[in-house]
Amino acid sequence: MHLALGLGKSCVGIFTCTSPWEIYGYGLLTKVISPRLEEFFYDTGYNEEAGHAVTFEQVVAAVERLVTV
Repeated sequence: MHLALGLGKSCVGIFTCTSPWEIYGYGLLTKVISPRLEEFFYDTGYNEEAGHAVTFEQVVAAVERLVTV
């Protein structure tokens, strides 16, 4: 995400435990935000539930919207 934004490329960012509000998207970033973000906010350990809170289908839909624009 950071590299894509630095290169001026459109991208999708998945936010499961970090703040999506701290990342400025420059009109290039599509944010997929976990519905359980508050539960895992800035969690420093591995948590499988946090990783599964955003579904594959949500990510695919965000990428499809990005590439069809």
